[in-house]
Amino acid sequence: MKFTIRKAEVRDVPRMLELVRELAVFEKEPEAVTVTLEHMREAGFGPDPVWVGWVAEVEGLIVGIAVCYERYSTWKGRRLYLRTLW
Repeated sequence: MKFTIRKAEVRDVPRMLELVRELAVFEKEPEAVTVTLEHMREAGFGPDPVWVGWVAEVEGLIVGIAVCYERYSTWKGRRLYLRTLW
């Protein structure tokens, strides 16, 4: 199976949210996902993005995602945290 990993684009957000919901079902917490498509899109691609992501594609279908966000450590400075890998 050949796959491609690339930086997420705004057009990917609907499929990314589907995978987030799939992960929540897997974790037996489907009701825990309250983010809306519009909020996720704005939070990643709006004027002040708080997350960055990558997608894995097989034959043009997004089958995996990685979502990271930046935090600040008083000991280490700026850090990028991997929040979701699915």
